[in-house]
Amino acid sequence: VTVTDYKRILDQQQSFKSDAYYFVLKNVYDEAIRYSSLLVVSILNPEAKTISIKLKDFNPNKAAEVVNAIANEFIGYDLERNSEVAEKILDFINNTIFNVQEDLNNSEDSIEKFKKVNKFQNPTDFGNLVSSEMEQYTNQRIELEYQMSLFARLKKDMAENKDLTSMLTKIYGSYNNPVINGIITEMLKTLNER
Repeated sequence: VTVTDYKRILDQQQSFKSDAYYFVLKNVYDEAIRYSSLLVVSILNPEAKTISIKLKDFNPNKAAEVVNAIANEFIGYDLERNSEVAEKILDFINNTIFNVQEDLNNSEDSIEKFKKVNKFQNPTDFGNLVSSEMEQYTNQRIELEYQMSLFARLKKDMAENKDLTSMLTKIYGSYNNPVINGIITEMLKTLNER
């Protein structure tokens, strides 16, 4: 404790003819109940996801500190929740990429086995089949590269703590897969309900 005007305190004590100043330490639980009745938290703008926190108290500095502490807790909770959602999204993306790659490898193996079993003799048929398969793989590779670029952009946006709703909206519709679009729709609903 730093005393800036000790002489004034002594003068005041002598004028009151009383003991030195003292502090009253109150029960934290009782103070929390008292402040909760003086605290008003409301939604300021639902689209911007902002809230208003107001506290009435005789000491404006103490009220400001309490409101700032509540705001910091809210921000910390929101960041924690966004991190959990982001982790789930990344897990889903990684699993999807792994499954697609596994399916491609299995398809390649099946084609090779089929060619060996059926002993392709006609070079024209073989060339047409190879060309068709290459076109499919090229299209799949292009689709995978596109998805990987979307995932890279999503990862970058998440690292920069950008809004997850706008990131998911960018990705939604980029897939022809109704399962992925369904999962993204559910994630958007979850984020909007927050």
